[in-house]
Amino acid sequence: MEHRIGSYVLSAVSDASCTGTFSGPADIITIPLPTATLSGGGTICSGDPIPDMTVTLAGTAPWSITYTDGLTPVTVPGIMTSPYTISGAGDGSYILSAVSDASCIGTFSGAAAIITNPLPLATLTGGGTICSGDPIPDMTVTLTGTAPWSITYTDGVTPVTVSWNYDFSLYN
Repeated sequence: MEHRIGSYVLSAVSDASCTGTFSGPADIITIPLPTATLSGGGTICSGDPIPDMTVTLAGTAPWSITYTDGLTPVTVPGIMTSPYTISGAGDGSYILSAVSDASCIGTFSGAAAIITNPLPLATLTGGGTICSGDPIPDMTVTLTGTAPWSITYTDGVTPVTVSWNYDFSLYN
């Protein structure tokens, strides 16, 4: 017997000898599958607050999600509201690997990455003591981090800002 979505009621019953009684309705209802979409994250500098990731859920609460950073799966059961916020995660690329709601197992999509860049470092070296009339010695700024850089230095009176887009150490 093939069934379609709808409400069913018995309207007659009989066997080889008699006509009988019947009772009870039956319904076949299709519930939409729950969905979950992961977004958020971002690139930060070392020491900045870690950005949140958000899971937007559709379906019927309570939801359960599983997400992973590629190594460790984390399951969060009993989520009662959407969106759900994931706070305090570490560096990594995150994906959802499961979602279910009160009735069904559903579909999931999206990804989020949290990337922490180290802080740049500038080190000034050189200079020195000279006699009047001697050539002024060079000073060198050594930088770590990612171009473009901008530094500001001062001679004690006037600040000077210098910006450049190239990593000169690659050319030495």
